[in-house]
Amino acid sequence: MTTRPPTDSGGKGTSPRNWLCEAQLGRRPDCKRRPVGHAISILKSTLSGPHHPIDTPSRHSSLSPSAIVTTASDAQGGRGQANPGESAGEQAASLNRAEDAAAQDVRSPTNYAAAVNRGRQAIQCAESTPPTNVAGSWKPREQHDLLATLAKDWHSTSEPVDTPEQATLRKVAVAPSEVHADTALRQKTATELEVLLDYLSGSLELPHPPNFAKAVLPLLQRAMLEQYHETHHEEMLTADVTPRAQLRKSMTHNTRIGLLFNANTDTDCGRRMLGRLMDDVKRLHFDGIHTLHFVFNSQRIAQIYAGTAFRLNGTWIVLEDSTSEAEEGVYKQATLRRKYAVRIYGADTIGLVVLLATLCQLPVVKVVDAERPRVDTTDIVDNRYFLLRFDTASCPEMLRGITKLSINGQMITLHHHVVFQRVPCARCYAPYHTVGFCKIKPAMLTKTHAKFRRTYKGPVPPYAVGTATQYRHTDSDSLTIFLATLHRELAQSVAPCGAGRRARTPTNG
Repeated sequence: MTTRPPTDSGGKGTSPRNWLCEAQLGRRPDCKRRPVGHAISILKSTLSGPHHPIDTPSRHSSLSPSAIVTTASDAQGGRGQANPGESAGEQAASLNRAEDAAAQDVRSPTNYAAAVNRGRQAIQCAESTPPTNVAGSWKPREQHDLLATLAKDWHSTSEPVDTPEQATLRKVAVAPSEVHADTALRQKTATELEVLLDYLSGSLELPHPPNFAKAVLPLLQRAMLEQYHETHHEEMLTADVTPRAQLRKSMTHNTRIGLLFNANTDTDCGRRMLGRLMDDVKRLHFDGIHTLHFVFNSQRIAQIYAGTAFRLNGTWIVLEDSTSEAEEGVYKQATLRRKYAVRIYGADTIGLVVLLATLCQLPVVKVVDAERPRVDTTDIVDNRYFLLRFDTASCPEMLRGITKLSINGQMITLHHHVVFQRVPCARCYAPYHTVGFCKIKPAMLTKTHAKFRRTYKGPVPPYAVGTATQYRHTDSDSLTIFLATLHRELAQSVAPCGAGRRARTPTNG
């Protein structure tokens, strides 16, 4: 009876260990690399494809599975090598087992090809998986909005899906064209006329008016198309920016894009998101107060970014649609956030009603909303103020640069928080710094106070809230009459808004 040497398979019917893979992974330091053999050829043929054009099946046809030598035991006949004492049938069976083992090595997840494939799948999975945390310190709502934005599908493009006819028309519209003077215009072709009609009707989405208009329309008519495109095709989203972002009106488009890029590209999802934004946004400008404007080529593209959140210089901004109004006199929350606002400190003594009735006497000052701050439990702020919003995007002229207003002997503080992050200095009244950073000399305090302080010398109406019983009504008519009576009595105690402006204009002092 012939005695067979022990194999490396660990027993009959068990697949042999892949020493080549283990040696490459550092599991067997005593195992040396063998010359390129059949296993490497099988691996290369497995990876053949568009990126491996030089690999051909004929290259491996001459290599026999029996020539595999990976370990010393294989050299002694462990992997299908014939022993002198084996019969022809045993040698054939051993050869078949070696072929099956080689094929199993290629299919096994422990070999190199499978490891590479699994690594690629893991990288793709990691790239497509949105992050679960955002670098920096954020409030819960801010972090939720930032993560929700990163989780959006930023792989696809924003290009419109055209029919074959629309694709042909688009190619005609964006093709470069010569510029003709008004005295040398040519006639429009039938295709150009169809492009122009579809573009003006809104069925053909273009990033700009058709280029051939420079050759077929006079200059003023081309300007009309440009202005029409900006008014009816382009869509603008706005974002409320706090002073902490330190934006300047003089910043260029590329500078603002660079700030967004530096703040949001710390992850793969963020890089894809900013790459998509750079392709889609047409203009990005800051009004110099507190609003950042994002202009897109169409309403379809703008809807993709509505509600998205971005990081900007350590702050959090959300893109909102603040341009479309339901009707005149109705303000959406996004539109209301675009209006200029101030925080009033120290008005608890006179009350909100008297404060509004007094400010109503100032010319060109129209308050559209006033309230105590609506803050949640995560906002750690000093909420001892009234928030007043005006009907303009900039500060009313009568309150511009004013931080202190004396009403009936009561000094109130105006914090222009949309422009200045810090509360005005209590020493010199300047809005640029707080008391700890005040460097005004004592001799200059009187002059500085006169610059930032005004005194209201008009009528101040009296008002009393009344008892709780007076506000308890059982029907709508009774409640309406009660509130209307209070309003009428308050209005009769002062002159109508806008009358006697000269006497009621705040004066220095």
